[in-house]
Amino acid sequence: MQFSGTTQNLLGVWASSATDVFAVGEGGTIVHYDGDRWSVQASPTGAPLWGVWGSSPTNVFAVGGAGTILHFDGTAWRAQDGVPPSFLSGIWGASARDVFVVGSTESATPTAIILRYDGTAWSAETLAATPHLFRVWGASSTSVIAVGVNGLVVRYSGLRWTREHDAGVLVYLRGVWGSSANDVYAVGAVMDGLGGATSLVLHYDGARWASLANPSMANLALADVWGASSTDVFAAGFPAVGDGGPLQGAILRYDGRRWRQEPAGAFGPLAAVWGRGGDVFAVGAAGVIVRGSPVDR
Repeated sequence: MQFSGTTQNLLGVWASSATDVFAVGEGGTIVHYDGDRWSVQASPTGAPLWGVWGSSPTNVFAVGGAGTILHFDGTAWRAQDGVPPSFLSGIWGASARDVFVVGSTESATPTAIILRYDGTAWSAETLAATPHLFRVWGASSTSVIAVGVNGLVVRYSGLRWTREHDAGVLVYLRGVWGSSANDVYAVGAVMDGLGGATSLVLHYDGARWASLANPSMANLALADVWGASSTDVFAAGFPAVGDGGPLQGAILRYDGRRWRQEPAGAFGPLAAVWGRGGDVFAVGAAGVIVRGSPVDR
């Protein structure tokens, strides 16, 4: 476990390399790792930040509540203009001039919102009324997938967004990642209506989405997923219900054949996971940052 320099809950993480890692969280918190230590960066917002992504170390975006989109140019973070009132939680880009952000509108009956950046301005994508979207990932600018409430999966083909999966109420998909357009994982939880949950992993093989039974764990909600390859995938999460003791996070790992839980460490609930350059970083409650390596088997 690494010291992040903050006790704020961290909700998103992205890295351009093992010596250039950004994590964001509540209170507008932004922390950066330079390969030696984590340091807190000046943030122009106090809104919670849920997602972070960049095309390079000098072109990084962070998104969050109150329609917040921040941009980092390598020197300072600045707020972006022209963003509609919204709650934004996921971001991914095909390039510096083609970036997708997902979340929901701020209204009496919130519906999903997808914003797209062309290098100059943000605009809203056309999307049929759907519930909140949590995260987004793409294999290319013409193959983008977003996941969210009710087990919803929507896909962008380069022409339009279409629903690809919908599991109904009490199913939440909070993370998505793939090694290719035909090898995609979405993670979340199936709620029992009483406060408990069972972890859920869906896999897309190019033809259909199917639930993977072997990673299902009672009282565990998965929050995010990232992989070094199609045979080394990490999912991070948190317990749905506490037992009165300290809440512990969980990391599941897939080797191409089966999932297993990584040895538990003294860390709290985890909200996001990302890796680069032989390192994996998972972030979560009270500024916790857990670092591992895809080669550690």
